[in-house]
Amino acid sequence: MAEKQRILISGINRGIGRALTMRLLEDGHQVAGLNRRPSSATSFPIGNSESLKLLQGDIRDPGSCSAAIASLMETWDSIDILVNNAGVYPEDPDAVFEDVAKDDFRLAMETNFLGPVNLTRAALPLLRNAPAPKILFMGSGAGSITTKEDSRSYCYGTSKAALHMFARTLGYELKPPVWTVSVLSPGWIRTDMGGPNAELGIEDIIDPLTRTILSLNSTHHGQFINRFGEKGHYQW
Repeated sequence: MAEKQRILISGINRGIGRALTMRLLEDGHQVAGLNRRPSSATSFPIGNSESLKLLQGDIRDPGSCSAAIASLMETWDSIDILVNNAGVYPEDPDAVFEDVAKDDFRLAMETNFLGPVNLTRAALPLLRNAPAPKILFMGSGAGSITTKEDSRSYCYGTSKAALHMFARTLGYELKPPVWTVSVLSPGWIRTDMGGPNAELGIEDIIDPLTRTILSLNSTHHGQFINRFGEKGHYQW
C-alpha cells in the first residue's frame, strides 16, 4: 500500500477533482480541498475531519490563496503533493475568433493559468516542508502548440499553453532530487467542462490517474504525461 500522503487539490466540488478526492480518502490519504464555495463540497461523506480539510479560496485571487493556505497551516505542517486541478472552459469551442468574447479570454487566463500560479506560490512554504514535494498541473492536449491543427478552443487552448510553459519553466528552478514538477492530461473526459461527447467517463480514468499522482517521481519531472504516467503521448 502506498505511503499515506497529504495532498492539496483545487476544484474539488465536481468532476475529476471530486472523484480524485473521494478515491484518495478511500485509500487513507489526507486531502485539503480548495473550492470557491466550500458549501458545494459538503456532500463528501466525512466532511471536515482529520482526513479532509475543506478550504475556501478563489485561485484567481492571490490573497484568497494565501488566506486558504494560512488556514491549512493551523493543522498541517507540510504538503506532499499539490494538484492544480481547477479549470474552466468558458467559450463555444467552435466559435470563430471575431465571436470570442474578450471576457472569455480573461476568465480562461485568470483561472487556468494565473490560478495555478497563485496557488502554487501560496503553497510553497508547506511544500518545502515535505521530504519530496510534488507539484502537478492538469494540462491538456488542447494546449499543445506542436499538434495544433484546428481553429477550436481559442481561450482554453491558449490558457493551457501558457500553463504548460509556466510548469516547464518552474521545473528548471525546482529540480530533482528534491522536487518533482509535472504536467498531466487525464484525457477528454465527460464532465461539465469536457461535455457529453467526450470519449471517456471519470470511471475510466480515476484509477490510473490516482496511481500516477501517488507515484510521481523524478522520471516524471519536466514531462507532459498522460493518466498512466507515460510521456510522449502528449506534445508541448
